[in-house]
Amino acid sequence: MWQQITFKAAPKQVEDVSELLENLGAVAITATDAGDEPILEPEIGTTPLWQDIKITVLFPHEMSLSPVINSLKMFFSTEDFAHEIEELAEQDWQRVCMQDFHPMQFGENLWVCPSWEQPVDPDAINIMLDPGLAFGSGTHETTTLCLNWLAEHDLTNLDVLDYGCGSGILAIAAIKSGAKHAWAVDIDEQALYATSGNAEKNVINMQQLTVSTVKNLNEAILVDVIMANILAQPLISLVADFSTKLKPSGRLILSGILCSQSEQIKKAYATTFSFVNERVREDWLCLEFSKKV
Repeated sequence: MWQQITFKAAPKQVEDVSELLENLGAVAITATDAGDEPILEPEIGTTPLWQDIKITVLFPHEMSLSPVINSLKMFFSTEDFAHEIEELAEQDWQRVCMQDFHPMQFGENLWVCPSWEQPVDPDAINIMLDPGLAFGSGTHETTTLCLNWLAEHDLTNLDVLDYGCGSGILAIAAIKSGAKHAWAVDIDEQALYATSGNAEKNVINMQQLTVSTVKNLNEAILVDVIMANILAQPLISLVADFSTKLKPSGRLILSGILCSQSEQIKKAYATTFSFVNERVREDWLCLEFSKKV
């Protein structure tokens, strides 16, 4: 059993109250949106917070919460500290996760499989991938759109850049689909760690995969395909970078874009790239461009 305290805080209070709760013995602290304020376009390298934040804190069941509540009253300078306390049953969180993640098929011959299950089709292109800290397990619409594109195209002997690699799923899928080399880059060190681990799990020849931060990416590389599953505003800022890294007539695959942002992206890329096709899934789309010769 566990005890959970829930209360609200302002953005400027989150860091300090989290430190206080850690010192008081909290085993988990989560900040979530207490209202209805989606953050769809964060600046690169930033972690924005909502204006109305709900803090959820987990403590061992045997621990007295009175000192915690008293400390929170002092922190917020109020005796009328609004909060909720509830008991949570013990769960095997790993098993819950395993129940929610199953093999997924993309196109005719590409599968993403959790490591605890046998591939549905052993002869298919199977990517063994478990849900983890880095974005990109194939379950989100934007990743699905990219994987469907990969499943439908011949990458034999092509060079691929996975920009904003997350878990490395697209770079790994590209190599398993015949790509000669893939570069997987991200601004998040956790993403690079996850990518390297997933590449090892999938027995990827590391001579075919370069994993690096964005700033350490070799400026001189030229690739046949660039895949960027990030967000609209960062994508708009990368037009020139992508143009210099893509071979003449190379293909650019952009995802992480809301349907309402389609024309904005097309306009930003119109000078250097020709629009080829778009794929839609729920509220998200994937845009395909070719580089103008």
